[in-house]
Amino acid sequence: MLQDVRAQRHTEIDYITGFLLNRARAHGVAVPENAPLI
Repeated sequence: MLQDVRAQRHTEIDYITGFLLNRARAHGVAVPENAPLI
């Protein structure tokens, strides 16, 4: 990911965070710190 940032490319953070948010929602878990990342 650091290489992507340095090369000004898109990172995989949206994919990773999106997966986390979907799993948390499915289990009724709040993850307010992660929601703003998308």
